[in-house]
Amino acid sequence: MAAPPSSAFGAAHRAAVAELLSEPGSDSAAFRVTVRGHCMTPALLDGQVVRVTRSAWPLPGDIVAFRRGREDPGLAVHRFLGVRVGRRGLLLVTQADNEPHADPAFQPARLAGVAQVSVPLPVRLRAVGRWACALWPRPRRSPRPVSPSTPR
Repeated sequence: MAAPPSSAFGAAHRAAVAELLSEPGSDSAAFRVTVRGHCMTPALLDGQVVRVTRSAWPLPGDIVAFRRGREDPGLAVHRFLGVRVGRRGLLLVTQADNEPHADPAFQPARLAGVAQVSVPLPVRLRAVGRWACALWPRPRRSPRPVSPSTPR
């Protein structure tokens, strides 16, 4: 198998970008999105249409749609892990099922809604475990050995 191209990370990160089928800023309580990419497989398949409800607050393990940010105006559809406290209040933590690390935490105002899909209990429990891992700081590797016995 050939090595992935250098833009593979960017493509994988945008893999679950959802296309709006109805504008999420409208007054309706629900809208539909079409999932693009494979980062949520097998829970969501590429091309699957998912109904998203605006009024629901997510539980750990729920699949949520959220606005990516200023640079990318589209929606992403990832699994909700939990919340953490940031400098500006509560932040939501999400992660694609096929990604090793959580997404950057974001403010609740960017949450578009909760996807109306069945989530089994083991998946919810795994989401809580991933949330705990996302809260734990990752160790930084030293650029040089720090042992006095290691030659410099």
